[in-house]
Amino acid sequence: MILVKGDRAFHLAKMVYDWSQDLIICTNGDSDLSTEQLYLLQKKGIQVLENMITAIEGDDKKMNAITFHK
Repeated sequence: MILVKGDRAFHLAKMVYDWSQDLIICTNGDSDLSTEQLYLLQKKGIQVLENMITAIEGDDKKMNAITFHK
């Protein structure tokens, strides 16, 4: 999971994709990604979730859960 938006999200997804193709971008609101960037992410199977986040659970080593606003 990548928690960031805009060009930075697109850049990080491209970098991390070489290590793992199981990626989800959470933007905590509008993604600020261009239509082309969204298309390229979708083409690689990377999901973009623009839902607002209300909580992130975990510890120093691992994220366990994300709660999205309904």
